[in-house]
Amino acid sequence: MAAEDKKIVVAGLVCVDVTPQFPHKNTRDFHELLQPGKVVGTKGITISAGGAVANTGLGIAKLGGSVHLMTKIGNDFLGDFLEREFKKYSVSSTILHTDQGSTSYSIVLAVPGYDRIFLHDTGCNDCFSWRELDDQVIREACIFHFGYPQSMRRFYQNSAKELIEMYRHIKELGTATSLDMAVAAPGGEASRVNWCDAVKGVIPYVDIFLPSIEELSCAVDPAGFLELNKKAAEQKKSFAEVVSLEYIKEQAGRLMEWGGKIVLIKCGTQGMFLKTASREALLEIGGGLTEAFENWGSQEIFMPCFEPECVKSGTGAGDVSIAAFLLALQRKYPLKRCVELAAASGASCVASYDALSNIPRLEELNYKIEQGWRRKI
Repeated sequence: MAAEDKKIVVAGLVCVDVTPQFPHKNTRDFHELLQPGKVVGTKGITISAGGAVANTGLGIAKLGGSVHLMTKIGNDFLGDFLEREFKKYSVSSTILHTDQGSTSYSIVLAVPGYDRIFLHDTGCNDCFSWRELDDQVIREACIFHFGYPQSMRRFYQNSAKELIEMYRHIKELGTATSLDMAVAAPGGEASRVNWCDAVKGVIPYVDIFLPSIEELSCAVDPAGFLELNKKAAEQKKSFAEVVSLEYIKEQAGRLMEWGGKIVLIKCGTQGMFLKTASREALLEIGGGLTEAFENWGSQEIFMPCFEPECVKSGTGAGDVSIAAFLLALQRKYPLKRCVELAAASGASCVASYDALSNIPRLEELNYKIEQGWRRKI
C-alpha cells in the first residue's frame, strides 16, 4: 500500500478543554486582572476535545487525512463527551476505558493580549502504557505520532524508560515515528526527570521531532530556559518572543548531533524552524515515505507566521500545525510547502477559541498560500 493511502496513528494524551471567553482585550496588568476575591466577567464558554490526540488527530481528519486514535479515558461524563466528539469525525480508534482514574481536563485561561494559562488534571493519562497500543494498526500505518510524555506518568517515570522503549519498539515495526513534547509542570514529578538525557535516549528512534522552542529549551537547556523565562516575564512577552534565531538553531543542531532526522521547532508568533539530517539518514525512515524525502537532505528553513484573520486563543495551534505538517509530508508536498502548510494551519487555528473549528482542508490552505496569504513581519 502506498504511503499516502495509509493511516496516521495519533496516540497519547487526551483531555477536555474548558475555555471561558473573555469579551475584550485586557488593558490592565494580568496579575491585576486575576486577584483573589475578585469577579472577572466572561462571555460564553467553549468546551472541546483537547490534548495531542484530539488536536493533532482530529486535526488530521479535518484537513482531509485518514487517522487512527489511541488513548485512554475514564468511565465518566467527560469520557462520554470525548467519545461523542470522536464520533463526529468518523475516525477509527482504539479507546481504552478505565476506572483507575478520571478523564483528564484543562481549564484554559486565554486572556486576549497574554499567553494562555492552563489548569490541568492529567487524570487517567497517568495510567496509560505503551503496551496497551495496538501493534497491528501501527504496523500498517504510515506514521505513528505521540504527545505529550511530560504529562503522562508512565512515560516519564524511571528516566522516561517507557518512552524510549515504545519508540524503539515502533521503529522495529517499520513505521515512521513522530514525537511532540510538553513543558513539565514546575515542582511536579516530571520536572525532576533529566529530560536532556531522556531526549538523547529517544531521539535516535524518532524520525520527526516537533517540540515548541519552550518545550525544547525546558527539556535540553534547563538553565537557559529559566533565564529566558525570567526575561519574558520582565518584558511581559511570551517565551518565544524573547528567543533568538541563533538560540533556536543551536538547539536544533544539538538534536542533530544526538541522532535527529527531521526537527520542526514551533516558535509561537515568530514562526517555525525546520532542520533535517542528511539524505542518507532520511532514506532510512520507514512508513513507505522514502520517496517523499528524496530532496529533503541537510536543509534549514525558518518560516514566519501567516497573518490570522483574528486571534481568539492559541489553544491547540501547535498541535494542528503538526497535523498539517504530517499530512503534507505523507502526501509528498515539497519540503518548504510542508512547513508553510504547518504555519498556515496554526494561523487558522488561533481564529477560534477551540483548536479545530476554523481548520479547513489541506487543499484550501494550500490554495490560500498560493494566492499570496500575507505573512507576519
